[in-house]
Amino acid sequence: MSWVVYALVGPLVLTVVNFIDKLILEKEIRDPRCMPAYLALTSLVSAVVLWLVTGMPTLPLPDMLRTMLSGVLTTTAALFYFLALAREDTSNIIILINTQPVLVLTLAFIVLGERITAGQLAGFALVLLAALALTANRKLGRIRPSATLGLMMLSNLFNAGAVVVFKQVSESYPFERIIAFETLGFAAGGLVVYLLIPSIRRAFHASLRTVSRRAVLMVGVNESIYVVAKICIYLAISLGPVALVSVLGSSQIFFGIMAGWLLTVLAPAIYREPISRADLLRKGALSLVLFGGVYLINLNA
Repeated sequence: MSWVVYALVGPLVLTVVNFIDKLILEKEIRDPRCMPAYLALTSLVSAVVLWLVTGMPTLPLPDMLRTMLSGVLTTTAALFYFLALAREDTSNIIILINTQPVLVLTLAFIVLGERITAGQLAGFALVLLAALALTANRKLGRIRPSATLGLMMLSNLFNAGAVVVFKQVSESYPFERIIAFETLGFAAGGLVVYLLIPSIRRAFHASLRTVSRRAVLMVGVNESIYVVAKICIYLAISLGPVALVSVLGSSQIFFGIMAGWLLTVLAPAIYREPISRADLLRKGALSLVLFGGVYLINLNA
């Protein structure tokens, strides 16, 4: 199968994951602080399955810990993502997720010593301007960045850190040898968040008294779908040019806008996104600006 297909299927599947996450928060687990703990439980199962399916691989302890650190950072990112998703339209969150190349670029410059070109700086500026314009609060004649943008920047920062750490390890081992340990790190990250943050621990305990089996099943199924998306994206990277794969990954922005419109029409009791012509044109225009920024960043990578 062509790498282009995998590069488009991955973002499409991730869009499904994002909208199921919103459904879970709206109808099943209303406190977003609980989600890392639930994800930790389901990720533990996924890690065991992946470890068995990939032939029970082993890694030297330092590399195993580094791979798991990537998962821990991803879990921390998930906490901020769910806090943002609980207060914002899913399609807007998807657009903000795609500002992550800016932070990956920054961390790669700081940690890995990679060079930043003039084109990448231009892309950097376009991505940030689009994100600010999308989420700014307009009150009393002033434009202020929203709390959602701050939460998603924190989420993207931790995700960017996870990408940089994972990249360092993946240069030495094939993906199938390390994916189980990354997923195990995701589970460990949920445990760390649970142990270190009392408010999350209390929220999770309160949720356990009322959560349904259906909710836990939905979280587990969505985690499995997420793993499928990760595998598709990896296959695309392994078969095609990394820069073009990254650019096509931003197609998730447009999948998100289309899905938000369709689900608001079909399921307005769950999804209530603004879908007037003016709203869609504004969101589409800003998405094109952001997509152009991501293109410039990856074109010069």
